[in-house]
Amino acid sequence: MITDYLVSYVNGGGGHFLMSVIKRTVLSRTFNYPSIKLGKFNDAHDNGKNSNFFFPAGNPSAKPDPTTEFFKIVRLNPGLPCFVPTHYHWPEKQLERWPNARLAVVLHKDEDLLDLSINGFYKTELTEDWHLRQRQTDYIPIYFSPHNVVYEEIRNKHPLNFSLEEINVAIRSRICMLIQAGYHFIKPVDDPRIFYIQYRDLINDLDAVADFTQRMTGQEPTEEVINEIHKYQTNQQAFVARVKQELGL
Repeated sequence: MITDYLVSYVNGGGGHFLMSVIKRTVLSRTFNYPSIKLGKFNDAHDNGKNSNFFFPAGNPSAKPDPTTEFFKIVRLNPGLPCFVPTHYHWPEKQLERWPNARLAVVLHKDEDLLDLSINGFYKTELTEDWHLRQRQTDYIPIYFSPHNVVYEEIRNKHPLNFSLEEINVAIRSRICMLIQAGYHFIKPVDDPRIFYIQYRDLINDLDAVADFTQRMTGQEPTEEVINEIHKYQTNQQAFVARVKQELGL
């Protein structure tokens, strides 16, 4: 029986990295899966190959339905596991759709919100490759209230053209999006199919990530994977520290 792997996480929560570690651990011994590739701002978005799923094209004018979105995912190869990173968190529905799956959930605390906002903003809005992957030729800017003149200039700019001061404003404003995602309100449930890890452990504690991966997959991460976790965490800590100093955050 094939085991699939799901990761639920807030934007900026390191979900692509965690899924990359899981995928590397599961596939390395069988498929010689390549090492984890990190982007300009230490993102792992490019590691989506061999995930074995896709979202079928829908009606772009249709109102999105978050309660059914997850059910649209289609497996490509019926003989291989799927590795699905998603901002969707509804375990009952996720495990109904993928009954043989194991679900990882990246939790965070209030004190993580600024770091999460920095992480998510740089790895999406300030990354040209991300905009190209999203094919956002009709890009809709980040929401800034039209009721306050302090946002007037920034509202009409593409993030790639923001000044450092505007990036500072955008990152702090973006925290509201993370709060609304609700991941710091999640209460873990006792279910052997669901595994929880704190964002702080994901980016700071190598042993915690290795142990989490082994518990979830039943396989011990290879030395190569351990080295990749260390590289990511070292880069991540340096990246956030640099941004905070640069922006005075």
